[in-house]
Amino acid sequence: MFVNIDKNIILNIFGVDTFYGLEKVLDSMSPSLVEYHLSNFLDSDNSSYFDKKNIETTFNIGDYNLHIDYNDNIFIELNKTEENSQTLTFW
Repeated sequence: MFVNIDKNIILNIFGVDTFYGLEKVLDSMSPSLVEYHLSNFLDSDNSSYFDKKNIETTFNIGDYNLHIDYNDNIFIELNKTEENSQTLTFW
């Protein structure tokens, strides 16, 4: 699921001017605080089509990928890993 995030809102929340500044700030924050802020963006109903060919840059922070496209749109993606109970070890 890709959610389009208003670029100005996310940059203002973290007090940065660029996507690269956002990456630096998120890398320096505690994982639980980053997850709290990013999960709030997923609660909104801004799911949209995202063409992966238009990705300019991406960075991963915990369970989330943040993408910026060539039109300066920012998208957030949640990496859900589903565990198959049949393949787990029982130690």
